[in-house]
Amino acid sequence: MGLHIGGLVIDRNFQSDIKELEQILGKRIVFEQETTFKKASANDKEKDSIDLFFSDSGTLILMNIEQASTLFKAKGQQAVSFVIDEESMTFGVHYTRNGFLIRKIIEVEGEVVERKGEQLEFEESEEDKIELIYHLIEEVLDEHLWDIKPDTVCMRYQLEDIDKESKQEQEISIHPTIEFEDLEEFPKEKTTQQIINHQEEITKVKRPKKSILKKMIRGLGLEETDFNIIKKRKGE
Repeated sequence: MGLHIGGLVIDRNFQSDIKELEQILGKRIVFEQETTFKKASANDKEKDSIDLFFSDSGTLILMNIEQASTLFKAKGQQAVSFVIDEESMTFGVHYTRNGFLIRKIIEVEGEVVERKGEQLEFEESEEDKIELIYHLIEEVLDEHLWDIKPDTVCMRYQLEDIDKESKQEQEISIHPTIEFEDLEEFPKEKTTQQIINHQEEITKVKRPKKSILKKMIRGLGLEETDFNIIKKRKGE
């Protein structure tokens, strides 16, 4: 068993501007109830449920692993979507700034299977992908993930599809952004994984490894054949 969470961090507090957050997520979000960070960070979530934590200068959205495996763009903001799955040893991060992709790294069982963008300064001294994710979260949220107290109040929302008419109005209001598709790719390299000794407050739920990997492959946009090639190369 291990940590199994996904999320999105944006360097802006959206507590008083939920409608704009809906534009970024592409979903209508409906308040359900208050919860605690302990419960919000308790492993993976249902696909239609998210938990929000607001820092003084940022917003943390804990969401389903598959949703967190995608790239999000926020005009004029920094955004980091991340996946930490210690059970399948899969780690992923998308870092965008003002709608532009700055860095993307996907690692499965110690193998970097996809990498885009220029190496971040922090990576020069730290190869561990979990630490890279934690560093980016802290930089954008202005608070370390596990410095948030377990009893801190978070807000639970349900995700709903935006109806066609509202979606058209929303698309008109969103400024288009660009994703670099031809960013320089760096050579693949092996890194030593460290299992995070995370807080006791986190509830651990064991899941079948095979189903998690299939879910991650689908969410990260990889073909299952790509993953099989990696496993053959590792001699499994």
